[in-house]
Amino acid sequence: MANTSTASSTKGLSTAYPHPCLSALIRRYVSKRRRWSAGGAEAARLRERDWQRAQLPDAIRDLVLDDQRLRSPICWNVFDD
Repeated sequence: MANTSTASSTKGLSTAYPHPCLSALIRRYVSKRRRWSAGGAEAARLRERDWQRAQLPDAIRDLVLDDQRLRSPICWNVFDD
């Protein structure tokens, strides 16, 4: 049986100190939102979309794009370009 005080303190620690990767993602998102609010939101969105797609291996990219195409109608067309 787990020691509840240890489990509680571990949970509190993870809440107080988020994972470094998560912190980096949050900083990047905040930075992007500031640039988007300054203007050029559509161009920034397209740059981000293209960058994300470029990070995927070719075989995976094709699967992801196909999945987005199929799901777009039931997801308020958010994947339409």
